[in-house]
Amino acid sequence: MTDPLKEFAELDDAYSRIREILTWPDELLTAPAAGVSEWSAGQHLHHIAQSNRVIARSIAGLVTSESETDADRRVNLAGITILASGYIPRGRGKAPARLHPPSSLAREDIESAVTASVRSIDGLKELAGIIEKRRSRLKHPYLGYLRSSQWLRFMNVHTGHHLRIIRDVEHALRNPAQAT
Repeated sequence: MTDPLKEFAELDDAYSRIREILTWPDELLTAPAAGVSEWSAGQHLHHIAQSNRVIARSIAGLVTSESETDADRRVNLAGITILASGYIPRGRGKAPARLHPPSSLAREDIESAVTASVRSIDGLKELAGIIEKRRSRLKHPYLGYLRSSQWLRFMNVHTGHHLRIIRDVEHALRNPAQAT
C-alpha cells in the first residue's frame, strides 16, 4: 500500500535536489554527456517537470471522478516490479514524444517548467486523504493500469530514475577522463 504523505515528502526531497541542480553553471546544465545520455541535465529536469504535471493531472482526474473507470484492470508484472523496487532500468522504455524536452532549452524554460510542476504537485497534496481510497485506474503504456496512489508512487520512481541519470551526466562532464 502506498502512503501518499510519504510519497509527497519524497517528492519534496527530490525537488530540493532539482532546485540545487538549477544552480549549476550553464555548461553543466545544458551539455549532454556522450555515453551516458542523449539529454542534458536541463533536458532531464524539463522532462521530469513535464511528466509530473501530466501525472498530477491524471491523479487529480482519477481522484475527483465519480466513476470507477477500469477498476477491474490491473498493474502488470513490470509495474509491480518497478513500483515495489523503486527502480526503472535504463534504456528499457521510451518517453512519449510529447514529453521529450526541446533540443535547446534556456535556463528560464527549465525553471518555469519546474515551477509549474511544483504547483501541480502542491495542488494534489490537499487530496492526499483520498488518493489511496480511489479505485479508478488509468493505463500506463508499460506498467498496465494504475490507481491514483500507484501513479503517485510512479511519479517518485520516475523522478528518481532521471535524477540518477543527471548524477551520472554530471559525473561524466566533471570527469571527462573517467567517462571513456
